[in-house]
Amino acid sequence: GSGNLYISSENGFIRKVDPNGIITTFAGKRPENGGVVSDRAPAKQIVLTRPYGMIVDEANGFLYVADTGAHRVLRIDFQTQTAVVVAGSGTPGFNGDNQSALNASLSNPTLLGLDDQKNLIIVDSGNSRVRRVVFKAASNGLVQYSPASQDHSLLTRQADSTWVRSYRNGTQVF
Repeated sequence: GSGNLYISSENGFIRKVDPNGIITTFAGKRPENGGVVSDRAPAKQIVLTRPYGMIVDEANGFLYVADTGAHRVLRIDFQTQTAVVVAGSGTPGFNGDNQSALNASLSNPTLLGLDDQKNLIIVDSGNSRVRRVVFKAASNGLVQYSPASQDHSLLTRQADSTWVRSYRNGTQVF
């Protein structure tokens, strides 16, 4: 992201202006043009619904995007060009404090920031709140979430940003 300017458009795109002034689509695709509605997809394929605020995390190589109309926040990896939801269930409302950010309900998140620990700050406009997502990683770099349902599985995010679900019987789903 160094030296580039990123512009969000309410019609579902994020444009990149490089240092030479060349404008390209960095993320977003309209559903009628084959865009994918997903929690994880290539950035140029994912459907964005009124993207608004953005923040660049230069240290980790990410662009965070408030997908305001979808009530969630995405993280786009500059190297892999993959968009992943990091906060918001997609259902508007207010819940989820002190729980997994993926299960939390946001209402029209608009502005984003990063604190000194690179945790994500979200202006949850519809709820008149400022919320923080704390990214905790084990020493091996993996981030784990316990599922909401009681299937006794463990969802683990690998260092390459892929996910693996492990069940008690040893079965793994990639």
